[in-house]
Amino acid sequence: MGKYIDISQRKMEKYSKDTDYNKTFEDALREVKEANGGVIYVPTGVYEILPTTDFPLCSNLTITGDGPQSVIKIKGTVRYQSIFGQENVDERLENVYFEKFAIDQNQSNNTSLPGASNGVNYYHLAFSLQNFSNVHFRKLEFRSASGVNAISCDGSDNRLCRDVTVEHCRFYREAKKTMENSAIYINAVGSNVSNNKFYAFGKETIQASRCIEVRGGKGVITGNYSEGYATGAAVSNRLNEKSDILVTGNTFTKAKKGIQLMVNHPKDGTSGVDWTKEADKVLLDGVVISANTISIDVSDFESKKEAYYGISFTGVADGNRWLQNIKVATNNINFTGKSGSFVDIEAGYSVMGSSLYSAYGVIFKTPINNISVTDNIISKVPFSSIYFNKEATSVNLNSNVLTNCAYGEHGLVAKISFIDVLGKTLGASIQGNLISDQFEVAKAENSITVSSASNKDIFIRSNLLATKQENPIIQKPVEVK
Repeated sequence: MGKYIDISQRKMEKYSKDTDYNKTFEDALREVKEANGGVIYVPTGVYEILPTTDFPLCSNLTITGDGPQSVIKIKGTVRYQSIFGQENVDERLENVYFEKFAIDQNQSNNTSLPGASNGVNYYHLAFSLQNFSNVHFRKLEFRSASGVNAISCDGSDNRLCRDVTVEHCRFYREAKKTMENSAIYINAVGSNVSNNKFYAFGKETIQASRCIEVRGGKGVITGNYSEGYATGAAVSNRLNEKSDILVTGNTFTKAKKGIQLMVNHPKDGTSGVDWTKEADKVLLDGVVISANTISIDVSDFESKKEAYYGISFTGVADGNRWLQNIKVATNNINFTGKSGSFVDIEAGYSVMGSSLYSAYGVIFKTPINNISVTDNIISKVPFSSIYFNKEATSVNLNSNVLTNCAYGEHGLVAKISFIDVLGKTLGASIQGNLISDQFEVAKAENSITVSSASNKDIFIRSNLLATKQENPIIQKPVEVK
């Protein structure tokens, strides 16, 4: 079994005069490492720390408490990289469990902001692992999370880091600035992120960036709930590996971008690279996005103008990056909100007005091979319900229910359709979709547009157009250019 240490008793025995638990945690972790494993128990109570350096984790370790009433709390102002980390990233960390306690990063009383100082990145992470396998986070609560990664398991591409589980955790964001990071970041093979809850209230809905980011194959993101975070989940490839990522059964509310796909390139971050000359394809290969409920809220548009997407590609598109074997099925994507004179979703009014400030249901602005968007319900989207504008092969857009979309005014596009397929397309099926305009006054002008001189094998059949108006203004149900 190894060592068993009660953190409260250890402080009374050895560090009773200390005003924080720094030395107590360091001593307990060192003793567990020397014993080749053990349990550190955090009983009910508040345990204040000032972690100027990471508390060094070891293999075969369990840190457990009594639930959210067992609180590890940042005592006050302190600049730190992470609370728990690795002393030597060249040593493998294996078989580590964190469960049933809370971390309070005490943002309101820490005047130090995350950032760089004298060449050191003070990220204010809760957990930071870089060389690991078999790591589990279960029933943890992150109060006033800093906005940088609360959990960062960042195995580089040349380390076979694997098997990370994050389940039944809660994240409450509070930070003094916007951080383009995720509450959970995993770069590893074999991840399971399930049944977690994420909350950002008030001004945090403008600043909170992303709940979950998974980079790597054999991953599952399921059963998670978010309210107020800009992005629910983002998935991307590890280099030279098939991804095989499943994103299913999640609910992302009051979001700006529900689910994002990214393609990492081996030359990302390299200066002076002419991306247009890259010949080899770099792939995000094998992603299923199914049975998710995504509610996109545009209410913040006037105060922070940006684009709003249900499911989308994001990041740099140069360098011959492709999406391959992508399935988007049985999702429910709904837009809500009103913001000044710019947009009113219920009224079917939008003058967001440019390629930078737009709103789409499912949008992929990158080349695609073998994609299906089927059996989804997409509602009240100012621009296209489904939009592709790059080279695409083997496309199936079938049996979707699309309601009250394509009513927005776009500064660069004369007409918007419910379904826009605008790039070179080789092989497409657009069949059995229900396209419905239920406004009192008709809004949309086109239902389906397929536009490219090089298209081949395009099948558009059995789509149903339904309108509330007696004389709809949709003059061209299908337009093939």
